[in-house]
Amino acid sequence: MDISIFYSLRERLYACAAAGTDSVKEDFRLVKAVEAMGSEAAQSKPLAKLYSICRELLTCEKPSEKITECIALADAIAVVQGSYTDSSETHEGADSAVRTDPYGEVSYCAVSQYADYIKSGAVKFIDNIGSRALSDDPRVLYAFIQSLYAKKMPESAQLLLSYYGCAIVPMLKSSLDSGNPQSYGNIVRCVRTLAGSDENDWYTALAKNENIPEEIRAAAVEALACSRSNTELLIDMYKTQKGIIKKAALSAIAELNPDEAAPIFRKLSENFKDSYEPFFAKSKSSVVTEFIRENKTRNNNMLSNKTDADDIFISRMGYSIDLNNILIRNLFDNEEPEYRDLIRRLYSRNKYFLSSRIILALSEDPDTAYSELDDDMYADTKTALVPIHNMRYVKLNGCYYTSYRTMVSSYGPWLRLFSELPQNILDFLTNTNRIGRLADIERKINSPVSKIISSVIKDDDKKSEYLKEKAQYTQEIEDCCASLIHLSQSCSSSDSDRIRAAAVRFAGYASEYCASTNVVNILADNASMCSPQLFKDLYPRYFLYVLLNESKHTFDGKTIDVLYSFPLTDSEKSAVIKEAIVKAESVRGGKSDYIINRALYELQNHPLNI
Repeated sequence: MDISIFYSLRERLYACAAAGTDSVKEDFRLVKAVEAMGSEAAQSKPLAKLYSICRELLTCEKPSEKITECIALADAIAVVQGSYTDSSETHEGADSAVRTDPYGEVSYCAVSQYADYIKSGAVKFIDNIGSRALSDDPRVLYAFIQSLYAKKMPESAQLLLSYYGCAIVPMLKSSLDSGNPQSYGNIVRCVRTLAGSDENDWYTALAKNENIPEEIRAAAVEALACSRSNTELLIDMYKTQKGIIKKAALSAIAELNPDEAAPIFRKLSENFKDSYEPFFAKSKSSVVTEFIRENKTRNNNMLSNKTDADDIFISRMGYSIDLNNILIRNLFDNEEPEYRDLIRRLYSRNKYFLSSRIILALSEDPDTAYSELDDDMYADTKTALVPIHNMRYVKLNGCYYTSYRTMVSSYGPWLRLFSELPQNILDFLTNTNRIGRLADIERKINSPVSKIISSVIKDDDKKSEYLKEKAQYTQEIEDCCASLIHLSQSCSSSDSDRIRAAAVRFAGYASEYCASTNVVNILADNASMCSPQLFKDLYPRYFLYVLLNESKHTFDGKTIDVLYSFPLTDSEKSAVIKEAIVKAESVRGGKSDYIINRALYELQNHPLNI
């Protein structure tokens, strides 16, 4: 049975019911779905019955009554289809067999919304509302399979495949529409991700079939790289085929890197064209590495999958494409230890490779990753924060993931990390050394925070040095608070209290020297965990910070809302606001510029009477 035909019909029934049954007879997609079901009707009596009453629906005078009967029967069939279990061993890399709860536990509205999110391919929706009951619903699984017919692989595919596991491989294979010229081969790629070489016979059959769409066939040819036993077939296809099939064969040969690949790439090197770049990037051949070294090509993407190119990486630092992106992508695409060793060697020679070294540490031992590289991370906090700021807890899989966007791919791969946020990451974010350095700067210049910008320091060079250092540590504190806010919003429920408590402690201490927006946001969002005195002391510093630092593009109602979220009385706020505006005008040379006027305008349009 082609399960996609059944679910297509069932989806159209629900769509018609939602849109109104008056349109049933004019719904050509429903008519087409019913006709398609005719070819499956002989498979079983329930399907024959469903086909029969759906045909009656298309001609009856009261479709509102008949469509209910059709949906009820379709739902009953879905229960049978969706209640199977699979006890087969799960392929390495997949979480487990698909866990299918009885259909009907989740409302149609919730399923439809979640299915639409899956079709959009956006990861941010999956982790926000994803649940096992939803994802196990056959309607959602069907929506996921349908999303694979898009030209671009959905960004959410990796996470969903990790959840469903090898149990959906038979369903993926049976849903492959080899007669659809708009099938782009994503289903074949998903099967390869889950099953690897276990489905080599299926890839081979598709690769040899010249009667199916070329996109599907090309994906199957590329999947032949799963097994070295396919080397002879791939070499033959490269020599005899044309177009995208020939290119797919070359891509698989590059990935396998058999001995026969060397003469092929040597010949291509002799008459190199730009169109060869993707294959040279995929190749692990030393012939290609030597070509890059000798020709000094500036296409850094061609350094992908190379483990013997230390000198080239070192010489290319600072080019337009970040070499760390290539090294990080290598970790996702290759399991060989040589790729990890390459990062270690490069990092030992130059701290430029810190970001790839961090991802390597997270992949190997996340419990010590941010303590192992302690000194270098504090020296380059901005780089160290990237993987943290990309972390998200995916409820569906019960695990944190992080990504690192690359220039090599249109979307970043997701690295599975841990089920509980390690303390060393929180310790890095809330380390008070940054605040101590900021306090030390204040003591050196012996001036209140609000008067640093005035000419207290007579030595212009020394003043510039202090202000530059102050700006650096202020920005680091602001960035760490931004990551803490992100984690508190993207964490598991079990980690939430721990992250919030750490964030409030850090922001409370930082607020004495750095009344920046993210510091204040943490405290304002967790006011119940703070003392009233903290807000009384912080309010004037933050308002002055806003007037002196916010640009005309960022000072808006949101900033005012934060100010008004402080648990102070109106009279306390009013006095502070008036005093802060006077100070700001004084610092700005007695002029009421745009920011101050904007502040007055926004405040006067709030209920507080100033």
